[in-house]
Amino acid sequence: MIRINLIRDRTQSVRRPPIEPQFTRLGVLALVILVLNAAVFGWWYRSLTSERAQLQQKREKLRTETVRLQSIYDKVKDYENQKKQLEERIQIIERLKENQVGPVELLTRVRGSVPEFMWLTAMSQSSNNINLEGHFLKEEVLPVFIQNLENTRHFSNVELLFYEKDASSGNKHRFSVRCQLAAAKR
Repeated sequence: MIRINLIRDRTQSVRRPPIEPQFTRLGVLALVILVLNAAVFGWWYRSLTSERAQLQQKREKLRTETVRLQSIYDKVKDYENQKKQLEERIQIIERLKENQVGPVELLTRVRGSVPEFMWLTAMSQSSNNINLEGHFLKEEVLPVFIQNLENTRHFSNVELLFYEKDASSGNKHRFSVRCQLAAAKR
């Protein structure tokens, strides 16, 4: 009987020949291209990073400048609003001064027409109608007053609304007169 051992002996180690790297021109060329690509991409990344940092600094400067200019712009707007309000106030004051001339002239004309022993207690104006009320002591004074108003040429259609003798005081009289401003002086 012959015995054949099909199981291998494990005591024996199989030796493989060592693999030695072989440098070829193609391998060296590939290595040089790889190193050059890494260097170019590294330089490009570094330039982009520095450019990004510069742009961020510039953006921050612009933001601070924007905030500063916005505050100046707000101040200018406030000054413009104040200027506009002051100009409106000045216009209102000028209109009041212009309108003040009319009533002052009117009062001057009426005052110049009031004779002695007569005084006015009320004067009102609505559009171009003027109502005058007052008292007088002598009866001759009222026609003189009406005549004086007509003679000023500033008043027209002078009419006596009422006249009464005050019962409480013996010689005191009340009256009311209505007239219109003449068209030339409106």
